[in-house]
Amino acid sequence: MNQLINSWFHGTVSALAYSSAQTRANTSTPGLETPYNDLTNFILEQHARMAGYLRGPLMAATLGFDLLGFFHGGKRFQKLPPALRACQMDAWRNSRIGFKRDLVRYFDSLAMLELHSRSAMATCAPVSPVPIPPGQIISNPANESRHEIVVIGSGPGGAITACLLAEAGRKVLLMEEGEYFSLESCVPFSKQEMVQKYRNGGQTVAMGANKVAYVEGRCVGGGSEINSGLYHRTPPEILETWRKEFRVEGLAQEELRPH
Repeated sequence: MNQLINSWFHGTVSALAYSSAQTRANTSTPGLETPYNDLTNFILEQHARMAGYLRGPLMAATLGFDLLGFFHGGKRFQKLPPALRACQMDAWRNSRIGFKRDLVRYFDSLAMLELHSRSAMATCAPVSPVPIPPGQIISNPANESRHEIVVIGSGPGGAITACLLAEAGRKVLLMEEGEYFSLESCVPFSKQEMVQKYRNGGQTVAMGANKVAYVEGRCVGGGSEINSGLYHRTPPEILETWRKEFRVEGLAQEELRPH
């Protein structure tokens, strides 16, 4: 039974991937032409990386979408001709019903990410990973290992905490769920980096109207590996407001500039 359902799901995902790509791909651009088997494989891999509570509902919604092809052409979606597939996808893509719109846009997003990664990778210089020095990582700490302090998570908070404790002379073990990648392990801001370093393949915000958009790192370095910050000087009028409201001395822009 499971094999039958998985085969059905695979066929529907394949039809969705091809339909999504064919409506957007510019076949004159190198890397964007058919075949699209890699799109299907990528979507299936991302589905497998999803949080467990999302995998089942997404599969059920996808199979339901396939069955509703009967209303558009008397056949399941994956059996419809390309024109009727496009019609059904457009209807859901532009629907006012949230889950219908989100389902098709989810497949659109993954198909486009994989499709345009082809073109990007074709123009990028080859990546030559730098080996991690063996003394920096313990893959399987021995049972007899003893540490005064264990820090869970190697993101900005955990890394700084472990560093300060180690500098203070304590014996510290920094534990991380994900793998240890060198900075040169992949092309920055690429699909490869998302799959390598992001929890759930970067799909935390993939479905639904999320009120807070965020991603989580799952590698040594945690959030510092996948997030970046933009810093701007505070406008003078804001500094002046703070100075008056909170009675802070030395807060004028001219006073802060030397620092």
